[in-house]
Amino acid sequence: MEFVTGYRDALVDFTDAMFRWYRAYLVEAAGRGAAVGLAGREDRCAGLPVDAASPRWILHVLGGSVSGHAQPLDERLLGDSEALLSAQELRSYVSTGNQHGAQYPQPRLLFVTDEHGALLGFEFGEPAGALQEIIAGLLCRCMETPLSGGEPRRPESMAVGDAQVHRLLQGGSCLSRLGVVLSTPCLRGWGPTEDFTLSSARLRACHVCKKRGFEATLTLCVKCRAVFYCSEKCQKIDWIKTPDDVSHQNWCSKLQGYMTREKLLANLPFTFTQEVTSDTFDQERFLSSRALNCGYWAKQSMLVQAFNYELLPFWDPSTECTPVCLRGWMNPYAPLKKEGRILMQTVPVAGPSVKAPLTSWSDYYAWRGFDLDSPVAALLSCPLTIYYIITSLAPRHFPELNILTKQSLKIHIIEGAKEFDMLLVFWELSVLLPHVAFEIHFVGEALPKEADEQQAVLQRKDGHVTLVHPNFVSEEKTDKRIVRVKSYSRPYHMLQGPKPDLVIGFNCGFGLSDTWISSLPRLQSLRVPAYFSECSEYSCAVSQHSMSTATGGSVSEAGVNPFRSPLRVAGGDNNMPWYSNGFLFHLIYKVAQNSKREQQQAQNLQHPHLVNPHHYTQPQHSNRTTAASNPSGPAGTPPDSGKRTRKEKKQARNAGRRRKQ
Repeated sequence: MEFVTGYRDALVDFTDAMFRWYRAYLVEAAGRGAAVGLAGREDRCAGLPVDAASPRWILHVLGGSVSGHAQPLDERLLGDSEALLSAQELRSYVSTGNQHGAQYPQPRLLFVTDEHGALLGFEFGEPAGALQEIIAGLLCRCMETPLSGGEPRRPESMAVGDAQVHRLLQGGSCLSRLGVVLSTPCLRGWGPTEDFTLSSARLRACHVCKKRGFEATLTLCVKCRAVFYCSEKCQKIDWIKTPDDVSHQNWCSKLQGYMTREKLLANLPFTFTQEVTSDTFDQERFLSSRALNCGYWAKQSMLVQAFNYELLPFWDPSTECTPVCLRGWMNPYAPLKKEGRILMQTVPVAGPSVKAPLTSWSDYYAWRGFDLDSPVAALLSCPLTIYYIITSLAPRHFPELNILTKQSLKIHIIEGAKEFDMLLVFWELSVLLPHVAFEIHFVGEALPKEADEQQAVLQRKDGHVTLVHPNFVSEEKTDKRIVRVKSYSRPYHMLQGPKPDLVIGFNCGFGLSDTWISSLPRLQSLRVPAYFSECSEYSCAVSQHSMSTATGGSVSEAGVNPFRSPLRVAGGDNNMPWYSNGFLFHLIYKVAQNSKREQQQAQNLQHPHLVNPHHYTQPQHSNRTTAASNPSGPAGTPPDSGKRTRKEKKQARNAGRRRKQ
């Protein structure tokens, strides 16, 4: 079995569902043709039950206007940011299967949502097209087969977000034929409320054939309650899949055990815990309701274009006039002003004791002075996970490392492109462990090519944390603690240089990338302590198999990470509890041949009764004892075989020379 939850971009999953829905819409329209008139469909839709959860639907209009003047699609959806979805590319893709197909004039994009932001369907209408008929056909499809899933239903009323289209519908009978009332006046904003946003709740899919909820009725496996199927046929196919280790029959009982950890993973101290750990958690709604739409929060959203905090000029040491080039918000935690001020400007007098380290979000929030209503934990999961590894896990698993007494630590973060985009959060390590000088190397193919072998320094100057080029590090009015950063845009097995103290990977997904086939043997040769986080126990089990296959080694038993992200990741084809950095394990390397021989010799010395009695090793005689003086050999050993030692041979040669003289 293979699940991509936690690794596949939510936007990719969202657009995939849109493509499937629209392709089916086009196929249905082409097959229906003139055989079934629109009037017949309208009559059937008018008789559908009213949507009890959202009796008012919303028609959004983006793109070309009735007058024929094209309005860029991104201005209404994303403000000044770059549009994430191109209507032209989408239409070309679904109609020809090729994003580089025929070029269309920019169409009007019509899409329908309910009051909660759930997408029900969309269509393209040309500026000069018969818009009322297009809207009527779209609404019929949304009622019969809503994209967000569920039973066929209709709204009581329809709000419209475009003044020209609103006037057009007022003068026609399109909505009345469907039993729907046009809401007045026209919406003046993006939605009925200021925090309205498209829902990001995952559209469920069959694990086998990938049919979405609008294409078939999906049910969970009766036993494990973890995997969705659209039919008994798909469930049987998955049950007997070959080889046996990828079949649901092999995994069902294991998945059932993973599901029992749902309550444990949801055991978090925050006031919003119930919302963010629900299996129906909508991350976009959560971010929108708290106005978390800038700074590093934009990287958590699929609807808001994230700012690039590190500009290309930053990596150029010749740009002395602007050693710190941060685009967008200077506070990466904005709009959390209190948290941003504490994290970027305030440094406690002393860090927490390494003998009694922080081991939970409750401890950390209390030490930093955060309210439990703050969602900042979602951004700080990675640095706090590193802190937990250094202070709690490594001393227990690798006591010979003496990591708590080290004054400097070199850490390699493998495949850390996402973490590299949030460099400033790693400043918190210097606050938690002020006695340690950190050097963090980000390594991975997905890192920007222009950042290869580039360096940066995190320092606190003039009361504020900044990111500067090493050439411009100044000790004037600067805090002594700094975090040095270096990046390598290459696979880990291609990296050369001194061995690090620790290797760490976040949400690594060993089984989803061929890179690990080479990177794991490289780690085996280095034999450096290596810790990895995963989104679920299932992923940890897959990592165990990958490590065994690639190196012959294994991984430790996975444990729940107390500093996991509190935001649950919704599964598309499964119902398992997924959390970023949810579980932690470390690599257990295959014992080298020399090490095996040394271990066996040590075992023989400690437990001589375990030595094979049929395997005899000639004992070493003392300088004064010869075979002649002890012909029977030491007690409990066979008699001397007559073989002389090297020293005895030398003594015999010297005696012969003396006799000749």
